[in-house]
Amino acid sequence: MKRRGLLRFGTLVTAITVASAVATLGPIPANAATGKPSAADYVPMAEKGAASGVGTLDAGARIPSGQLPDLSATIKGGIETADLDPNGVLPATFVGRPTAPEVTFFVTPRGKDTNDGLTLASAKASVSAAIAAAGGSRPKIVMGVGSFSLPDDASYPYGTVVQGAGSSLTILTYAGTGTAFAPSTAGVRSFYPQFESLQLQGPGKATGTVGISLDSVTDASFKNVVVRQFGIGVRIHSPISGGAVYNHMEHVTASSCGIGFKVEAKGSNATKFFGCRANACDIGLDIVDSNNTNWVAGTLEANGSGVRVTATSAAMADNSVISFARFEGKVRGKRDGMERHQPERPRLPSPLTADIRPVHRQ
Repeated sequence: MKRRGLLRFGTLVTAITVASAVATLGPIPANAATGKPSAADYVPMAEKGAASGVGTLDAGARIPSGQLPDLSATIKGGIETADLDPNGVLPATFVGRPTAPEVTFFVTPRGKDTNDGLTLASAKASVSAAIAAAGGSRPKIVMGVGSFSLPDDASYPYGTVVQGAGSSLTILTYAGTGTAFAPSTAGVRSFYPQFESLQLQGPGKATGTVGISLDSVTDASFKNVVVRQFGIGVRIHSPISGGAVYNHMEHVTASSCGIGFKVEAKGSNATKFFGCRANACDIGLDIVDSNNTNWVAGTLEANGSGVRVTATSAAMADNSVISFARFEGKVRGKRDGMERHQPERPRLPSPLTADIRPVHRQ
């Protein structure tokens, strides 16, 4: 193998067909002829397979894996990082998914907000105090069994986890007039809040209050949460395109709200509701100009409107799916703002209601 320049054709053939270019070129007089490279132009035998040297070839004419750098960690890290962004592209301001909360606070009915909250014995008394103590850190707030007061709006930071002891065991009552829980960076894309196993009570469905807001929040996770007596139980929205996407609700109930779940433009797409329930709301699920909303295996019962879908223009509120859902009570579904001008097709009896009788052939 020559260090600099291109090998001549004859030398290249020799290097390929003999066991060792250096060993072969040395004793053959023809290789020392005028115009031929000298032995000094070749890699010494000692550098084969050595650090900062050159690779050797195995029996299959390939460089052995032991002489190749291990790039698996670099490639794996790059794939995982790219996978964090829902659009598959990492913007300059993108912040990676946290592997875990940075600090854990405990909140119990017997706690005191003057405590540090870092242990069960030194628990705080309110969620607001725990969030304030976290500052800019990602907090995990563990709430015990009992009733708690939320007198004013709580702004949760990026990656906040609020975990109760159960939706009937941890009850948080909001007495404000705005939004009980809202991201601290509303209008700016943030990621990964989690609410689990708690109940949030509001001042009434006729108010303009919101239980939990996901303003420009992506990849939120709600599980076993009950939101009651709010103007809007859970509101998913964003003023920026793609700002609130891939949010996941599992066994979340919105009860006695003006609107149970509201998913609205302009950047709120691909919301998933699994096993969720809208009960005794004016509107159970309200979709406004948002695409790919999926409600699966849930219940819509005793609402004024079970599902309302509003599209202000073409290609809005597309591909929404309500599947394996139970509609119960005086529920109606309606679609506003977008009409289809197509000829009416004859309708066949529903297989659930049709009078199906066996046919006897003679």
